[in-house]
Amino acid sequence: MNPISPIRALPVIAARPAAPAAVEASPAEVAPPPPNPTLRIEPALGMVVLEVRDAAGEVVRSVPSERELEAYRAAALRGDRPQG
Repeated sequence: MNPISPIRALPVIAARPAAPAAVEASPAEVAPPPPNPTLRIEPALGMVVLEVRDAAGEVVRSVPSERELEAYRAAALRGDRPQG
């Protein structure tokens, strides 16, 4: 008589069912909102502008303000330089 190896003596276990497929993101999920406030560079002036946006993405406030940026642009065109 041939001895049975311990591996053959173990009962056969049914394979586990496959894991369910990954659930796809539902259309109701949206990308996270962009950071608020944002920074942008005003290249003509070499300045960083801080902009605060509303839920629709429109700029509601900026530092410096658009009026101040226009004053800086006008001063740059005149060649005015701050003393210091």
